[in-house]
Amino acid sequence: MKTYKIIFYLVLLVAFHSCTEDLEPTPPDFTSDELFFSNPDNFEAGLNGIYDALQSNGIFGRMPILLDGVSDNGLAHFSSVGDIESFGDGTITPEVNNVIESAYQGPYVVIQRANSLLVNMIGADKGTLSQEKFNNIIAQARVLRALAYKRLVYLFGGVPLYTTPLGINTSIEISRATREEVISFILTELSEAAQQLSTAPLDGVAGRVTKQAALALHAQTMVYEARLGNQSWNDALTSVTNAKNTAESAGAILVTSGNGNDGLANYNAVFNENNEDNNELLFYIKYDFDIDNGTNIQSNFSVVAGTLYMSAHTNLANDFYTTDGLSITNPQSIYNASTPYLNRDPRLNASLVVPGDLFSDGESLNPFEGQGSNSNLLTDFSIRKFTTLNNDVELNRGGLDIPVMRYAEVLLLFAEAENQVNGPTTNAYNAINALRKRVNIADVTTGLSKDAFNDEVIHERRVELAFEGKRWFDLITLGIANETINGINEGLGRSFTPNKQELFPIPKVEVDRNSNLTQNPGY
Repeated sequence: MKTYKIIFYLVLLVAFHSCTEDLEPTPPDFTSDELFFSNPDNFEAGLNGIYDALQSNGIFGRMPILLDGVSDNGLAHFSSVGDIESFGDGTITPEVNNVIESAYQGPYVVIQRANSLLVNMIGADKGTLSQEKFNNIIAQARVLRALAYKRLVYLFGGVPLYTTPLGINTSIEISRATREEVISFILTELSEAAQQLSTAPLDGVAGRVTKQAALALHAQTMVYEARLGNQSWNDALTSVTNAKNTAESAGAILVTSGNGNDGLANYNAVFNENNEDNNELLFYIKYDFDIDNGTNIQSNFSVVAGTLYMSAHTNLANDFYTTDGLSITNPQSIYNASTPYLNRDPRLNASLVVPGDLFSDGESLNPFEGQGSNSNLLTDFSIRKFTTLNNDVELNRGGLDIPVMRYAEVLLLFAEAENQVNGPTTNAYNAINALRKRVNIADVTTGLSKDAFNDEVIHERRVELAFEGKRWFDLITLGIANETINGINEGLGRSFTPNKQELFPIPKVEVDRNSNLTQNPGY
């Protein structure tokens, strides 16, 4: 089966209340938990319920792309995502009622479900489950809970932190934990859970959390914190090396297509619905329209859709190098302004729709002409990754899985941490050059200084991970959001207020219902 074992909806009606985008972050008491989980056969159904909550638009779904819409990669501009649009132009207030509200509430659905399962499993009779499977289910739930807290802390700062199910009365009284407490909890959970996980998914079910997934999430957190000065780069390098070695021993690779000579086909193979569950994806969210309605990414972000939520910034298009590995502003590059999209890094055409691309209209092919092709576009560039240029596709039947952690990112984390500790070593160069070789562009220039090499790593993160929800976190943890966002000179009203917009506002509805929940600075 393409997704998890999802024949659990009926039992979930007993175990959990229904989840909607408007669900409170701490749902009411689950009075049937004790009865439901008294049967060990229901433990796995409870775990499936946690995975199901990850599909929420407030966590994954369209959220990774929308996060790029507040970075320098893209610009949101549609009423359905109005709070993301207002965040992008610096006019955001706590009176959010859509995307940011769901970004706060959605992770708490995951947390509440994980807490319910864990409280009822720890110390319980494992029934006919093997000890290994019993421990594995617990470990998966801990990783998913940590992932939810990770999303919360990097978007909202210190948030209410709890590890048991909360009733409605308790949920409206709980105070915020410190940021340090939440980060410490995340790192501990990921580290301890990894020890109980296998490198193979439980029962061979695709999309399950594995040891390498937990370690990669730990490594990513350590690098983020090292950038902020909260962890040592030595410890970050240790974490990343462990994740990298574990992933590689489990068969992680950079995916290619055919004979590997076509860089564009190689990169696109990672995001091909016919190539799902590939060995580059360390953790990903499963979608299938026929089972769980899939995603609405195509209808929200494809240039062939009637409503277009986002445009891509011109500066992102310009940031893709030429195939000789040089910036288009470098006088030695092979860039030609009269044919600006030829001889470019293939990830440009994989990530963005650029003028001259062909999209289908019935049986004919018509050229995309930038803003002239779609009145909703604010630039000449639309999102290509995760979408199609086929007008005949059913827009609301998206079944493509959404990556959370890829082996490619682990290589970039390793290159960054290795460089910070030991300088631009051969190992650091090899890690970043592996990604360039996959798309057949020239290696990074040799003999770079430590700072110059780091710049290349961050550039590589931008073009490799575009629209996967990573760029915003890079801007914030690297401390470059102010200069980068306010440096966008495209006449699109982008604005960033330092000492405020490093975090989203806590939704006013949450502060109003909980007198102990304080607002973030500047709001």
